[in-house]
Amino acid sequence: MASRQLITKSLARRTSPSSPAIVSTWSPPAKRRIGLTMRKPFLRSLESSNPAEHSPISVLSQVFLLKPGYGNFSIVGRPDLRPLLQKYVYGGPGTLGPYWEEPGRSIVVSLYRDIVPPSALYQDVTRLFFPRKSSTGENEAIVQISGKMTISIMEPYARTWSSYHGWQTAFPERKSRANGGEGDIIDEMFDELKRETGWDDDTEFDVEWSSSILLARKRDD
Repeated sequence: MASRQLITKSLARRTSPSSPAIVSTWSPPAKRRIGLTMRKPFLRSLESSNPAEHSPISVLSQVFLLKPGYGNFSIVGRPDLRPLLQKYVYGGPGTLGPYWEEPGRSIVVSLYRDIVPPSALYQDVTRLFFPRKSSTGENEAIVQISGKMTISIMEPYARTWSSYHGWQTAFPERKSRANGGEGDIIDEMFDELKRETGWDDDTEFDVEWSSSILLARKRDD
């Protein structure tokens, strides 16, 4: 509830496509569990002359969509690794690709571009896509890692994906090495990543997610 109030209070002022948006940062906790937490909302926008517009209740009655979302992750500074990751995450039979729920996954990965608020009812549609460069040249992102990532952290995170659970059902005989097996699809993906990069399980790297915010207001005419 507190996070929702922070977000709605921030959105009480009108934003423009060039405005900074809400930032979500993640810090690896002691137990090394991956999660995304709304930490630091910031929104520079035009001040409203109507104080009522600054209340959460007023905002909820005006905003049709507040849709923050994140799509695919990538390793910062290594665009050459994208095909390798895509092969395992969205490839054909035997990979995780066939086990994503559709059309939901495609809508998320396209960063909600397929969601169109009806113009007869809503106005001021704003779409913000990240990462992007700010007016001062700084890199902005909604979802970012505030500390370094490692393969030993990424592997258990990848096993939380819904597609991985579908893959497990299809290939019950393929157990992860962590569970005493010869290796599953996640082991296979990160084995190839290590061969390609020369990294080990504890090599540190940065990760970011493509992300977006979709906003729209109710028409007042």
